[in-house]
Amino acid sequence: MLFDETGAPEVLRLAELEVGGPGPGEVQVRAEALGLGRADVRFRAGRPPGPAVPPGSRIGAEAAGVVAALGADVTGFAVGDAVNVLVGGDFPVRGVHAEYVNVPAGAVFRRPGGVDAVTGAAAWLPYLTAYGALGGVRQLLPGDPVLITAAPGGTGVAAVQVARLAGAVPIAVTPSGAQKERLLRAGAAQAIAMDEGDLVERVRELTGGRGARLVFDTEGGPGLARLAGAVGRGGTLVVHGPSEPRSAGWPLHVEEFGPGDVVRDAVRLRRAVAFVDAGLRSGALSPVVDRVFEGLESMAEAHRRVEEGRVGAVVVRVEG
Repeated sequence: MLFDETGAPEVLRLAELEVGGPGPGEVQVRAEALGLGRADVRFRAGRPPGPAVPPGSRIGAEAAGVVAALGADVTGFAVGDAVNVLVGGDFPVRGVHAEYVNVPAGAVFRRPGGVDAVTGAAAWLPYLTAYGALGGVRQLLPGDPVLITAAPGGTGVAAVQVARLAGAVPIAVTPSGAQKERLLRAGAAQAIAMDEGDLVERVRELTGGRGARLVFDTEGGPGLARLAGAVGRGGTLVVHGPSEPRSAGWPLHVEEFGPGDVVRDAVRLRRAVAFVDAGLRSGALSPVVDRVFEGLESMAEAHRRVEEGRVGAVVVRVEG
């Protein structure tokens, strides 16, 4: 998948390119399923995590497949291994929404036994992001109230489950009441609809007046001041990506966070991968897949689905 200009999903186009063999330190992966999230649609539209570099910009951060070939000096993998691929900020060059990709060995992770490609493609980026934001930024304690915005998205659902696994009390925020029941089934202790009253008041009611110990703003957009009002004194507001200006007088700590903060830190990444791997194996982490699209030619439609209201991840299955 490539695009020559930023814009609506229709800018995406399929192209046939010569893949070539993997270079030293690289693994070639034959993709079986591709995971999509808001980072992909923002990048395509010319927003962070850009900038895009059209013409011919690649796209895609996450894929699941099998090892097709190994470059020199690569150890720990064999041809045929079931793996997940997660690239960081190299979307324009390393975008993995393709049939075959050559990526650094450090971007490849073994897929736990029993986890199929669709589930794998829905899992790694959301769960690594959620782990880094909730477990890696601030240590949660059992019973801590955790507020998660834009909870219906793949990262939001993952954060709900990660908070639950840590013993915290996840409170999911959804744009409308229509998605509340599905979020409760996905593991949220409580769900708040933005169209059903004042957010801060509802959070105070649900937490006995103390506010949330941690707020994870998965959108990273406007409304930071409003969310700050939902954080308890001495609590933490974690913002996914660059945030708008904040007041120096807020009695709370604000962290800007992105999945690259985990991917670029070898120790943090190792811990996050072990956490996600164990959670998937035990069933404590169970990705919610909103919809599976068939074939790369359905990618524009899949992008439109990400931009709509949905609960869970969107995946494109690769044919062949």
